Amino acid sequence: MKEIFLGTLVKKRRHELNISQEELCLGICEPITISRLENGQQFPRRYVLTAIMDRLDLPSDRYYAIFNKEDEDFSILQFEIDSLLNEAKAQTNASSYELVSKIHKKIEKLKDDFSNNDTLILQFIKIKELELLKLENQISLDVQLDLSLKALQLTVPKIDLNQIHKSLLSLFEINIISDIANIYAQKTFHDKALILYQQLLDYSQSHFKNLKQSGTEITSIAYSYGQELLITKHYKKAIDITEFGIQVCINYAHYHFLSSLIQIQAESWFYLGDNVKSRALFYQAYYIYKAIDNPKELMQVKKIFYKYFHTEMI
Repeated sequence: MKEIFLGTLVKKRRHELNISQEELCLGICEPITISRLENGQQFPRRYVLTAIMDRLDLPSDRYYAIFNKEDEDFSILQFEIDSLLNEAKAQTNASSYELVSKIHKKIEKLKDDFSNNDTLILQFIKIKELELLKLENQISLDVQLDLSLKALQLTVPKIDLNQIHKSLLSLFEINIISDIANIYAQKTFHDKALILYQQLLDYSQSHFKNLKQSGTEITSIAYSYGQELLITKHYKKAIDITEFGIQVCINYAHYHFLSSLIQIQAESWFYLGDNVKSRALFYQAYYIYKAIDNPKELMQVKKIFYKYFHTEMI
């Protein structure tokens, strides 16, 4: 196995991209942190290193670095919060009450045990609190938009949502911008949503070529973009975008959005007048849901099929 100092790799990549230490660390750490990392004098906190590596399109899971127990404790707590949130989202409001209570306690522990002056930790807390409020249906779209923008600006203070390519972004920051685009879509600000989705897709394709975990973000963006294109009757574009998303699903082995992407294609072909292709794609989506035992989505695709063709799927 070839050995290379992590700091040397970061410095080499930063020079390749013609990025200064100040640009790289903006919003996440001090320039001295990058300097010490590149000189092999000190490793930053694990979550800081992950953000740095994301911004440089370097996979942080392939390199060995020494971290302390505090970093490990934070990572465990972060994982627990995300896992509980995902579990709560998959359940009904009634059955998720106990989970929501657990998440509140975990977030309070995070606040108590770690410094809130750290922008990355503070950003994580604000986004997870926002997700909790959405779960509890206690927040309007306008407030969601305001809180999302404020959370994003903690680490990207000069972000221009009309030109996101001018900023260096981590996957977590991309996820926040994707949520903002989703809010625009829900508010029926279709033009803003479509422009932001296209920018997100362009940025992810050009900046995240080496991060396998970026496949999940790209397929999520492709799905949301395709859905918005379907709603706004841009059917051919919806097919193109979802086809790209399907290929990413296959190439990265991220299949969570595969059936949904195929379903958007099925609906688009229906509106374009090709019922044969539409039916075939509906059945593809149906059998994938059936294979992975997803009864909720299985019923949904059957309902949509009946809406279009006035017959049951057989």
